[in-house]
Amino acid sequence: MKNDFKRRGAPATPPQPESDNESWIIQFDPKTFTPARRSPRLLRLTPSHTSSPKHIEPRPHRHMLRSFAGISKPIIAKGRQRNLTELEKSQAREVREAKACWACHISKTKCSPCSPGTPCQQCARLVGKRRFCRFDCFNDPLESLYVFLAPEYIFEHFTRQNVEAFVARNTKSWGQKSFPIRISWGSSRKLQAEVVTLELRGGRSEMAFEYTTEALGPGWKQNMVRKKSPPLGIPIAAMDDMPDAYNVYVRTIVESDLPEYVNIGYFEQDSTLAKRLLAIAGYFYATSAEAGQEFEVLRQALEIHVTAKILEKSLTLDAESSSDVQNRFQTEYPEKPVARCVQRQIKLAFFLNQQQLINNVLKEWGTLMWTLNPAGNDSKWAVTFSVFLVLTLVMDKVSASAHYYCEDKILHQGSGPDAEKAAFLRLVRLTETQLFDRCKEIFHWKFKTRKCGKESCNPIRDGMDAFRGRPVSSAIANLTLGLQDVIQEFGNEVRSHRTVSRERLSSLGLSPYADTGRLAAILLDDFLEH
Repeated sequence: MKNDFKRRGAPATPPQPESDNESWIIQFDPKTFTPARRSPRLLRLTPSHTSSPKHIEPRPHRHMLRSFAGISKPIIAKGRQRNLTELEKSQAREVREAKACWACHISKTKCSPCSPGTPCQQCARLVGKRRFCRFDCFNDPLESLYVFLAPEYIFEHFTRQNVEAFVARNTKSWGQKSFPIRISWGSSRKLQAEVVTLELRGGRSEMAFEYTTEALGPGWKQNMVRKKSPPLGIPIAAMDDMPDAYNVYVRTIVESDLPEYVNIGYFEQDSTLAKRLLAIAGYFYATSAEAGQEFEVLRQALEIHVTAKILEKSLTLDAESSSDVQNRFQTEYPEKPVARCVQRQIKLAFFLNQQQLINNVLKEWGTLMWTLNPAGNDSKWAVTFSVFLVLTLVMDKVSASAHYYCEDKILHQGSGPDAEKAAFLRLVRLTETQLFDRCKEIFHWKFKTRKCGKESCNPIRDGMDAFRGRPVSSAIANLTLGLQDVIQEFGNEVRSHRTVSRERLSSLGLSPYADTGRLAAILLDDFLEH
């Protein structure tokens, strides 16, 4: 699998430090010199003395006094100088055991965990300093935010009750003999299902037709098209086992078919940036797994991406199944027909899996943010960033799907434009502030990515120098170099989301929410130095 992924470009050669061997002159007149209070005592220097200092290795923060021989800057110890008291340890345990999550009280880079209570003590203490707080007090587990990655706005009809009501409303009876069909959504690994024929309630039954949007010609506007749908269904009793079966199916794609999925994970017109970032995250997972270090949380994040792709696609019968169905019903169906009832039943199973996957990944990612020690833990940086990157790509997918869903309801279902757009924009706003921004600030806080120096770990900005000479695995090195290549290749696109307003895009007839790489670009830009 490793050879199926390709990384473009190479990092630029780092600039060489300037020579320190040039002659330099210090002019000093002791008669006119008045030492400042607390000035270090200077050694006697001969006026107009010319010296050539020895070669000094460049240091990130050299002080001017280092140029004088014999003078050293006192080293001030940093960090905590004492152990936590028993009370402080107890308070920290209480917060963790309460499964409280995070409120980010931002004063430059500070981020504090919420403590139990409403509002928590930390938020109550900062109530008079709200100008420093980017977020409201958030006292729930991080996994409770899964609703923004599987929003009701799009998936409100994906419930067992709704599907069973849809079946009962449109069918008279079910066939007794089942037969297998194979369903395509773009992957060479087809979905499989055991179905039976259905007797519909009249010729105008909802199950008899499937509605899709198609362009009638190159450059034409998308129109709603009604096509015949074969009356097939999965027996209700068999629906209980479908989530487990499709969970194994998605996991197999991530573990075995990831190179192929990277090529089909986006539509042709989607963001090239998003496609590259998905390939980088997938390559990191694949090479780590080949080296015997599979990261389950990253695998599950990639499974979320695969499931999101399946949920946004039309599930069509493959050529063999389509021919079999036409022979059974003695009816000609359009090319790549969609069995409407089967599609809804299958997508319900995937959606139920999706909710559980998102819940698990957010919970595990939040636990890592609580517990890991970022000092020298380069693999944890790589894993947690890759997970958040994939989740951000899923957020972009969900926003784009919600945008098209909103447009479809206005154009084809008669929804009021103002109310529908307000509901859509509310979803986008809450997703960005409650999930994306919150997780982004937690990550910045944990790895001190907005700072410099030994405590910071920001390979996106600093490249391999961020690891301070520590040896890292080839998977982490390729992840870092891949991200640097993306910044170099897509620099203008990454920065454009910070410089170009949404209002300007709207005035040009473009929707920023249709861009499947929008939040990913904002994420990368936030790690760069401005």
